[in-house]
Amino acid sequence: MPKNQKLVGTLFVMMSSLGFSIGPSLAKHAYDSGSNPLGVMTVRFTIASLIMLILRQIILRKEPLPTLKIILEMFAIGTLGITTVSFAYFLAIESIDTGLAIVLWYCNPLIVVLMSWIFLKKRPTRSIAISLVFTMVGIFVTVGQFKSGSNGAIALIMFSAFMFSVYLLTVSRALKKVNLLTGVTFINIGAA
Repeated sequence: MPKNQKLVGTLFVMMSSLGFSIGPSLAKHAYDSGSNPLGVMTVRFTIASLIMLILRQIILRKEPLPTLKIILEMFAIGTLGITTVSFAYFLAIESIDTGLAIVLWYCNPLIVVLMSWIFLKKRPTRSIAISLVFTMVGIFVTVGQFKSGSNGAIALIMFSAFMFSVYLLTVSRALKKVNLLTGVTFINIGAA
């Protein structure tokens, strides 16, 4: 893999991390200004879709679009998967501390590993098991520092984490049929 692809990949990871880290705070500010979860999601995914379409056109301009069947599959994953995950998450952070929401939501790696083990028969490696132990310790230590949280909001966050895990397992299989950038572009369009 050429160095520039590694650099591009690293930049995408950093941009994604930034987006995941500031998203809840931006949503809270939008709520304070009178917006609601559906409005926040619509704007967020519409902007993301436009950016992804532009990036795809620049980076993959010579690559043809996938078949209509694959486009519809990616669209459905975005519509059903990401919309469900995001709506539950953004609805929950209306009434819960965003720090608590983020910490609880990041139990999803444990869910992914357990679901992969149960349904896909992928037994976790020793290093994954050790990483998950540290992840859970970090979550428990951090959650203990928060004073309160609505039970309904906590349930929505956990539902969102579970659905994100289902989404990850589904998308990991579906993206084998299409270029990653193209697939993610149509997933975002489906979520918009």
